[in-house]
Amino acid sequence: MTHHRTKHRRREHNAVWKRMKNGRITVQPVQSRRGDKIVWDATRTGDGIALFFPDRRLFGRQMMHVKAGQTAKLKVLARNDIVTVYPYAIFFLEWHTFGQGSSPIIIVRE
Repeated sequence: MTHHRTKHRRREHNAVWKRMKNGRITVQPVQSRRGDKIVWDATRTGDGIALFFPDRRLFGRQMMHVKAGQTAKLKVLARNDIVTVYPYAIFFLEWHTFGQGSSPIIIVRE
């Protein structure tokens, strides 16, 4: 019997956040697979955003700055290992605040 492995079609996932009336910024979890790209869009902010990744296995880096008006894409590098949930932080320079989400904000690798 031959087992066929289903090839994963690479996808792009947008990191989504929303600024509330009270100034709080909520960030939704992102679900992805190895090889997918996650997109951070700083075109809706008056200033850039700073991203922090405690586990560098996810993207091969621990921090990144996205300038105002630009978009950044990072490819998910994490191999199939035990860790499937990766916390990260996003700081909005214009509003001088960190995004809040699923305590902490996470990227889930399927």
